Amino acid sequence: MGIYAVGEVIRRNRESIGMTQEELCDGICSVETLSRIENGRNTPSRANFERLMERMGKTGKKYLPFVRSKDIENHLLREEVERLISVHDYRSAERKLQELEEHLEMEDAVNRQYVLRMKVMIDSGLGRSSAEEQREKLKEALQCTIPDFSNVLENNGNMDEQEMRIICNIAMTYMEEQKYDRSIEILEKLKEYLEKSKIVHSIRIQRLILSNLSQTLGRKGEFEIAKKIQLDAAELARKENNAGSMVGLLYRIGYNGEKMKQGKNICLSQMMQAYVLAQCIDNQYMLEHIQKHIIQEYGQNTWDAISICLENHH
Repeated sequence: MGIYAVGEVIRRNRESIGMTQEELCDGICSVETLSRIENGRNTPSRANFERLMERMGKTGKKYLPFVRSKDIENHLLREEVERLISVHDYRSAERKLQELEEHLEMEDAVNRQYVLRMKVMIDSGLGRSSAEEQREKLKEALQCTIPDFSNVLENNGNMDEQEMRIICNIAMTYMEEQKYDRSIEILEKLKEYLEKSKIVHSIRIQRLILSNLSQTLGRKGEFEIAKKIQLDAAELARKENNAGSMVGLLYRIGYNGEKMKQGKNICLSQMMQAYVLAQCIDNQYMLEHIQKHIIQEYGQNTWDAISICLENHH
């Protein structure tokens, strides 16, 4: 056996035993995801690679030495770039993205699209570009795989999750410009598109859409509906085991509760849950943000008492 890409290993084995894509991926991933893996456009997690191989009567671990190591390395680099962005460490994310770009085949449209999107997010975090400039770059990224996306949410075509994340990002550029209705319109259409899609998409993209929609509604001042959607998004984050997303959601749930004049003890408790979780994942940005908010809204004495409590707990 030679050295093959991950997707090629899966495809060769599947075809050799006459198994369809639908039969192979049932309960593991969507047919679209498997197709993209076999075509080299997506890289499965190591766990899913092993599950797919085991369903074909193979031992996944046995085949890992025959998979191009750079596929696994690139996948891990992507995860690290996204983790660094999630904790607002944009300088480190930029260095990792540069490292990743050196390893990727940039003539591939999906790779170009991914890198363009990550650059926009990093530039946004570092304050290098306006919302309008970010939006134009995101549209450029989307056009890598969808040349005409003017009515993409109304047609019956199938988008992958990277394309949907780009549309989420575009919606959020409108939020930054305080064009809340336009942002909400895009996100609600994307939510509807996902609900009507015949393809089973990951919890991650469902949570992302709800989280962005709730954030925009909160900015618009529609705190009650924003909080309801945030609770739904938090449940998805729990199922996804995504602590990073849960931090922001818990904080915004508490914040919207304050705006709705709910009990201060309840809101403060939600803020503290977010703070403790941020400590667990070492999200310094959110730790500082939550501390500043509590001091501003509840007073320095309240924060001092919380600090003593946390120190005693540790």
